[in-house]
Amino acid sequence: MAILQALECKRVGVRILNLGMDNQTPTGKLMLTASGVTQNRP
Repeated sequence: MAILQALECKRVGVRILNLGMDNQTPTGKLMLTASGVTQNRP
């Protein structure tokens, strides 16, 4: 998530084509956040 936050500060958008995620849309931000939370669980 730190990488995505750093890119966002630089106004860089991230699109993950095979997952259909775009961090420039509210839905994409939610999906990226949810996937980051689930990956960081022990």
